[in-house]
Amino acid sequence: THDQAVVAGLDPVVSAVEDDDRWFVGLRISHSQGRIEEDFNRILAAFDVEGFSPILVKQGAGWSGWIAVSRGSVKVAMRLRQRLESVIVTTGLRAGIGTIRKGTQGRFVSIEEAALAGEVAALRHVSGGGLLLSIDELSDSELVLLALRMSAIRSAAMKLLGGAVAVPELLRTCLLYT
Repeated sequence: THDQAVVAGLDPVVSAVEDDDRWFVGLRISHSQGRIEEDFNRILAAFDVEGFSPILVKQGAGWSGWIAVSRGSVKVAMRLRQRLESVIVTTGLRAGIGTIRKGTQGRFVSIEEAALAGEVAALRHVSGGGLLLSIDELSDSELVLLALRMSAIRSAAMKLLGGAVAVPELLRTCLLYT
């Protein structure tokens, strides 16, 4: 169900070690009010058609996660986008998709890109359906506004985390659970 922390089985500690040679695309999907379970099932069904196996975590008013893809393939990215867009536009969902990136760090960057694009998608007015954006589709002004906001958030986070950022393993573990 949508309340499960992780949809597919995943051991984050093992995954972080094994993922350095894999490719990922980050996702952020904001659900519509009142149809959470239905929307979630439609998303999973759309991915299943293509054989994609997303790892999605319920987060606030939606889901965040990633899909492992074959080596940086543009064709795979296009199929993934088409599958997601087919659900997004018919349900009124708002979503962001990251770029294809390699390795554990790349996965986190792609998820962050998806979150930022999803945030803009949720704010843009679109009549008659949902909206899917990639980080590459954001305007210069949207990117500047997001960068300014992210700078303030990072500054506050650095104060909270203190010396933890000096220990990469600890930081990676923290990122896996956020």
